[in-house]
Amino acid sequence: MDLDSDTVDSRPNGDAGPDDATPTAGRLARTTLDAATWGVVLALLGTALLGVVGLVVGNGLVGFKRGLFVFGFLAMGGSLLALRPRRPWNRGGGRDGDAGPDESAERSDPPPDAASGPPTLLPDSLAPDPAHRASWGLRLFFGGIWALVGSYVLETVFGVVPV
Repeated sequence: MDLDSDTVDSRPNGDAGPDDATPTAGRLARTTLDAATWGVVLALLGTALLGVVGLVVGNGLVGFKRGLFVFGFLAMGGSLLALRPRRPWNRGGGRDGDAGPDESAERSDPPPDAASGPPTLLPDSLAPDPAHRASWGLRLFFGGIWALVGSYVLETVFGVVPV
C-alpha cells in the first residue's frame, strides 16, 4: 500500500500544530478590539456622509438622526452579506457531484507577506497579528452597530425625536 505524504497526516494523535489550536483569549480580544476600532471609523465616515445629507434634506438634527439610523441598517445588512458562509455545493471544483479541489479555500488564503486590509489604528502593543485580523464584514458590522448606538443616544439622551 503506497501512501502519499500529502494525503496522510503524520503527526501523532492529539498533537496539534500552532495554527490548529483554538484562538487564545488575548488574540481574540485584540482582533475584536481592532474590528471595533475600525467600526468606529466606518461609523464616523457614514455619519459624515449620510448625516450631512440628512441635515440638508431633512429637518435639522432629526434628519441627522435618521441618516445615522439608515446608515446603521445599511451597514449591518451589507456586513451580513459579507459574513455569510460559502455554500457547500459550490466548494467542489468537479462536475456532477465529483469532489474537486476546494478553490474557494485557495482564494481566501492571503499571500504570506500581505497584510489583511489597512493598517491597524491601535498601538503596537495592542495590535493583532496581520494574519489574524478580522474580515471587512465584521468591521462593517461593528460600524453599523456604532451608528445605531449613536442614533439611539441622540434619541434617548438628547431628545432628538420627530414631532
